[in-house]
Amino acid sequence: MNATATSAGVGSLEPKEQLTGRPTSGARRFRPAVRHVYFIEAETLGLIKIGFSDHVRSRMRDLQTMSPDRLRVLWFIPSTDAPSLEREMHERFAHLRSHGEWFKPGGDLLDFLSGLRAAVAAAEAAERDRVELLEAAEGDALNAEIA
Repeated sequence: MNATATSAGVGSLEPKEQLTGRPTSGARRFRPAVRHVYFIEAETLGLIKIGFSDHVRSRMRDLQTMSPDRLRVLWFIPSTDAPSLEREMHERFAHLRSHGEWFKPGGDLLDFLSGLRAAVAAAEAAERDRVELLEAAEGDALNAEIA
């Protein structure tokens, strides 16, 4: 990283490095600090691609242009270290690998994706409950002030 000396003798990062953790020198393209590990299914073949991208939508478009099969995004996970998370997913589901980054839709992988959906649904329900409780408490406080 390009560190600059400060009066306290501690290095500071250039603005772009603060966002990406990457050096700003050279012709490198800007990368967001958070990237995504995606799970894309080839509908007819049933195979699931596990990859990562800065922009899942544009990656999906690129893959679709190269694929004779209709593709759909099953899920994506935001990550500050998407390459490592992708590698972890590849290792976790290695027994289901068809070829390259494409995996057979075995029980382990489908269960993992179902678990993600369930966890997000539970978190959303908890957040709705929390908001309802806060709104009810605010209403009670307002009614107490009026009375």
